[in-house]
Amino acid sequence: MTSPELLRQIDPICAVPGCSTIVTTSGETDHIEEFDHQHPDRGGPTSPENLHRLCYSHHRLKTLGLIDPIRDPNTGVTTWTARTRGRSRPLTETARNTDLVTRELGDHLRVIWNSYLERKEDAHRRARGEAVDEESEPAADPPSPAAPLYDPEHPPY
Repeated sequence: MTSPELLRQIDPICAVPGCSTIVTTSGETDHIEEFDHQHPDRGGPTSPENLHRLCYSHHRLKTLGLIDPIRDPNTGVTTWTARTRGRSRPLTETARNTDLVTRELGDHLRVIWNSYLERKEDAHRRARGEAVDEESEPAADPPSPAAPLYDPEHPPY
């Protein structure tokens, strides 16, 4: 799998904190440590550890030097800074998404897990002879296998 394909799976959303633009089919693959076009041996490597996906707007801001990510090679944490009025100031730190689980799949897995925990607790109460509140809100049923993982009309975020 090439780096751009891998990045589309690892970072389906723009890497800038707070941006929710989906960049799997549009956007830019960007070097965190800038690639030196005139001296490639001196610039940042073209590897998944030094790449991320940005939406077009944030890629332009980075190219203009208005935002700058710095990734710690040991932890994978990226520190974002912004330049305003000639001064740089740190904005936030973000951990890299390394589990290849998209937000949509993560939301589905969370619903299924919570449903499992609620049903398990009800089963333990019944086994102990305790009353189970049948009128309480039932655990949410997990999505059916035929349900699409992503509905663009109703995004989960």
